[in-house]
Amino acid sequence: WLTSGHGILSIAHIVAGDIEKHAERRDKFEATLRSFIAKEELQAFPAVVVSQFLSDGIESLVQCHGIGGLRPNTVLAGWPNDVTRVEAFGANLRLVARLGRSSIAVRFLEYREDEASDTEAHDDPWYIPKGTIDVWWRGKKNGGLLLLLAHLLHQNPEWRRNEIRILRVVPVEEAKGEVERHMLELCAAARISAEQVVLVSNDPPRAIHKTSATAAIVILGLDAPEEGAEVEFFERMERIAGDLPRVLLVNSAGGMELES
Repeated sequence: WLTSGHGILSIAHIVAGDIEKHAERRDKFEATLRSFIAKEELQAFPAVVVSQFLSDGIESLVQCHGIGGLRPNTVLAGWPNDVTRVEAFGANLRLVARLGRSSIAVRFLEYREDEASDTEAHDDPWYIPKGTIDVWWRGKKNGGLLLLLAHLLHQNPEWRRNEIRILRVVPVEEAKGEVERHMLELCAAARISAEQVVLVSNDPPRAIHKTSATAAIVILGLDAPEEGAEVEFFERMERIAGDLPRVLLVNSAGGMELES
């Protein structure tokens, strides 16, 4: 996750299970994380927590770990691969939101067949794909963090050639002009260079799949599901993300102001 405002990365590992059984293995897990950080040349520090339940471990990491007065403000995790893991994933999203932190879920699929010829590049975890950085805007709740993430990614020298697009789907042609003006004002106020794209469609998932088919990465907003609605939530987000190979799903805790 990232600690507030300073971009400090902590790579955390939660060992779920009996504390007495796993406590002595904590140092081994931390050594493994340190080795990974050194190998990948990351500016990060490791954090390992042993907890009987995964949710308790997340709560402990979010509230108690950090550097000095800095505390985590964003939790980064993988998107669940199948529906059997959705209930726990949804519960953890709700927990992080209740603690006032943002969540980012990474959903990366297998590379498409038409890209298979470039196997060496895809074996490299730092490979930067061609295409745009697409931000699908639905409103201010998640939109500020979505656009900020795109901007920060674009600031990386390796991603400079990947232009940012901010996109929105509207149901009728009459709404297009006003939305275009709003998005232009938004980017100007934030001093973020981005192409504004407004599409008219009654089928948002199809519009997203078609328009972002060649994007390098797609950034979408999500809301934590209500208890008992995790499967419906998972299936809905899967329909929206479709076969897009690289998607970040973001739930913002709010308080993100884009104006400079």
